[in-house]
Amino acid sequence: MRKLVLIAGLAAGCTQYTRTAMTNAPGNVDLTAPLPNENGDPARYEPPRDPGTKTLVMFVAPMLMLGSGRIDAPSTLVVEPGMEFRFESHETGKRWSAPTFAITAGLGFIQIYEARPDHLGAFYSELNFRFPSIKGVVPMDIGIGPAFYAPDAELGGQLTVRLPLLSMRGRYMARNGFEFWAGYEIPIPVIFGRSR
Repeated sequence: MRKLVLIAGLAAGCTQYTRTAMTNAPGNVDLTAPLPNENGDPARYEPPRDPGTKTLVMFVAPMLMLGSGRIDAPSTLVVEPGMEFRFESHETGKRWSAPTFAITAGLGFIQIYEARPDHLGAFYSELNFRFPSIKGVVPMDIGIGPAFYAPDAELGGQLTVRLPLLSMRGRYMARNGFEFWAGYEIPIPVIFGRSR
């Protein structure tokens, strides 16, 4: 059989059908470079390395925001409880310290006024960038994306700055103009990891 393979290879113009490598790290399988016989030569040894893990983190974040700027209640403080869902991806050992991108989707359950009937809050989504700040210890997050008030079919955009447990948000809506929000959110992580 081997002679048949050699004849077929020569007929096809293939002069080399195998290759031998002198090193091959344990766990890193390369079928074109088979592991040589062990003879104790230190040059043949490659220490094993951790292939690492990819981690997907989903945050469920209940929030309570206080805001102002609505056209129909400009001087009234508005209360908006809601919920956010955030998704991040991380490499091994860099879960919270390294800068990362994320996607956030949220909903204000209700906006509670004194001057008018209560109102459904905004649906929104954001593209976020989180990075270490304040001497590289405290993470800060900046997010930007569209916002939508369903009852009024009103579209706009928002910019959010987050510190641990605190959020500040500026929103511009087509009819209402500028709105300003600040409040608390409690991110609860749900972590999924897999080895590469």
